[in-house]
Amino acid sequence: MTIISGLLLVLEPRPLAPLGDVTLMSTEVDVQPEERLFSKEAERQWDRIVIHDTRASDGSADSLNAIDAELGKGGLAYHFVVNNGSEKQDGLIEIGYRWQRQESGAYFDIDDTMTEAVKVNNREFNDFGIGIAVVGDLDRKPLTDKQMSELIWLVRQLQKQYRIPQDRVFVQVGSGQFSNTSLFREVHFRQQLFKLIP
Repeated sequence: MTIISGLLLVLEPRPLAPLGDVTLMSTEVDVQPEERLFSKEAERQWDRIVIHDTRASDGSADSLNAIDAELGKGGLAYHFVVNNGSEKQDGLIEIGYRWQRQESGAYFDIDDTMTEAVKVNNREFNDFGIGIAVVGDLDRKPLTDKQMSELIWLVRQLQKQYRIPQDRVFVQVGSGQFSNTSLFREVHFRQQLFKLIP
């Protein structure tokens, strides 16, 4: 009986990381979105922002959390998710548990097949980069206008709070190996960012 109990305990699926249901499109009139964004002092020295698309036409923090848990990342790999209206309200910014706990991201893989230099680079991006996932496949369809405006708002808030200059905002969307897809309006995006001196 003890052996069977132990085996069942080992085979039991791990619980998903809690998402916390915190969003930045609050209906509370006495709480400004930026107050919810920075509700606690950062314990980590964030020095860059990394933006990826989800490579799928639909999704939200909930579905990404489940996928990333299946991939062994311990739940949602990103700090923020900007929705496209497929599962949650268009433009809704969801705050992941990694941001609430001020934990490293898990959006860059680290494995034994990589050179030591690549491992160090990926580890630095995970440890010091604020990860933002935009729901969508930017090889097929651009961000919605609301998604783009909310993404710009979020990045500017993070830039201002942590003094992150424009050249430390990394956009890696679409499947192109060396450049972003033409469906991401990068010139427009960059023009909206703060040109801060680190």
